[in-house]
Amino acid sequence: MLLPGAANAVGTHAARWRSDLAVKNPGVQPVEVRVLFLRSGSPNDLATAAHKDYFLMAGETKEFRNVLGTELGLSGTGALLLTTSKAIFPNNPEDAGIQAWMRTATPRLYVQGDAPADAGSPVPPAQPTDAARQLVSGLMHEGFGDQGSRGAVGAVNLSKTQGLTLRIEYFERDGEVLETATLHLPPLGNAQQTVPVRLSSGSARFLRVDGSGPYVAFATNVDNGTGEASFTYAVPEPGQPETARAVVVGGD
Repeated sequence: MLLPGAANAVGTHAARWRSDLAVKNPGVQPVEVRVLFLRSGSPNDLATAAHKDYFLMAGETKEFRNVLGTELGLSGTGALLLTTSKAIFPNNPEDAGIQAWMRTATPRLYVQGDAPADAGSPVPPAQPTDAARQLVSGLMHEGFGDQGSRGAVGAVNLSKTQGLTLRIEYFERDGEVLETATLHLPPLGNAQQTVPVRLSSGSARFLRVDGSGPYVAFATNVDNGTGEASFTYAVPEPGQPETARAVVVGGD
């Protein structure tokens, strides 16, 4: 199970972003789960990646506020990979499965009623496919200071052995490409980049130009005034494979 966009870091406007994680065992038997951190901007190796193991009773939910800081003792950004693999936990049941959800949030500026509250975005688990071309819509990048919204895109390379190069095309509703950019991702690497062009209701197209492994692409929009954010996964373009592909720890 993959959850991109994990953070324990200071971002734009000096906002301190953190990721809260909840993990649930919906089954009727106990299960062990490993949470691994794939750091952005560098290759990652599952054998050496920072991680922590948890034991969940049947039906139990564990919640972790600022999971990178409090559980792993880390700062930075990246992705979380969760696994119940029997190669790691031989006592897990054959059909061991978990549910998980993450929220990356900041306490900056947002006030709900009379009480301060966190502003941020829930991040559901990714559903990787083998699609070489993926598209995300509803992307906004306009405004200055505390006005308008800022947008960013990102991707996670799910190959253990191959690097990945993606070309990103930015365009508005008329389909005209306004700007292009490139992401170079090492094995199990991930990265985000700020949208490089003004968009009011635009899209980003991700195209695999080097490497053959699966990847997950996404976009975020953040309100400059409140810090409220949205997180959206890219989807395969028409004609591309749509079937979800499992994230296999130890596979490629």
